[in-house]
Amino acid sequence: MIFKLINVSTLILMILAVSACSNEPEPMVRSSLASDSLQIDTLKVVISTDSEMLGEPREIVNMDEDQFAVYDHAYKKIMVFDKTGEKKYEFGNTGEGPGEWDPRAGATDLGFVNNTFLTSNRSRLLFDSYDREGNHLWAKSFPSYIPNSDKEWIDDQRILTSTFGRENALAVVLDLNSDGKVINKVGEPATHYSERLNLDQERNSYANGEVPESAKNEVLVTNLDQGFLLFVNSTGELKKYDEEGELLFTSQIPDSVKRPIFDYVVSKNKEIQSPGVVFPLEYAKEMQVKNDLIFIFMPKLGIDGKLPESRILVFDLKGDMINQFVFTDEVNSSFFYDMMIDDKNMIFLIDVMNARVLSFDPEIEA
Repeated sequence: MIFKLINVSTLILMILAVSACSNEPEPMVRSSLASDSLQIDTLKVVISTDSEMLGEPREIVNMDEDQFAVYDHAYKKIMVFDKTGEKKYEFGNTGEGPGEWDPRAGATDLGFVNNTFLTSNRSRLLFDSYDREGNHLWAKSFPSYIPNSDKEWIDDQRILTSTFGRENALAVVLDLNSDGKVINKVGEPATHYSERLNLDQERNSYANGEVPESAKNEVLVTNLDQGFLLFVNSTGELKKYDEEGELLFTSQIPDSVKRPIFDYVVSKNKEIQSPGVVFPLEYAKEMQVKNDLIFIFMPKLGIDGKLPESRILVFDLKGDMINQFVFTDEVNSSFFYDMMIDDKNMIFLIDVMNARVLSFDPEIEA
């Protein structure tokens, strides 16, 4: 189990949610749809455990119709595969040279835009760019608050990133050609950012069934052709903004999805006795948009059989929830960690527990 500690950034393995009010336009509350239940052992195996090609896969990203890439933290490599799972090539090294990653931190925030790979080198506060074959192109510094924020590459020179309330915004667009200059702000923070968080106060709030204001500044981000999407991780609110940052709508995920997770978070925080420790409230790990559909990925909180199963919620761009896919695992032998949607809406999932990649072709009910 991973906890949030003072001055320590935790790896997100737990996905949490809670109902909350908004000071902005009235949220649209969605009733729960009938779920499509999928047994994990029936999904297509793209890269198998037996292949031993992967050690600790953490991130997966679509490249084009034929290929995708996986960052593997055990090997500290970016590996390129075709859609059948055949490995084509790999690249990446640890060290202190240009384009090399810290031996412990490795690479994060893997992206592929304009036929170019992009990553975050968190230990050195750098963005790195590589051509399709893995040759290093450039490195650019980024603000100190960026490392653990959620990010999406708009192109190879601009990035949308969450801010935790800094810059008086929930998210900003940075221009990498201008030393990370803020060129757009999205969303108003729930509270002013503070360098110091009172984690005991946060834990007590959760234990009392409340969401601390500071947690409402933590969002997932996605860029649209005309505007932006933010998902407030502590409230389960999906927010759509236009290009000028004006809020267009706020939509809630179903309470039937949130409630079991929220109750679990409350119970865990009641159990904690150590000062400066809080069981974090973070609902989703990944949000992607493909073909005018919004996919929100919610991994299971752990391997406890009593916990809610991993699922993917699908919304249209009007904020209506149209599908829900729930992944059942009776023997708790898998742990989904990251998601990729390809150009045909095929869904790929990393099973980090078994170092493999699975896929399925969803039937989206528009």
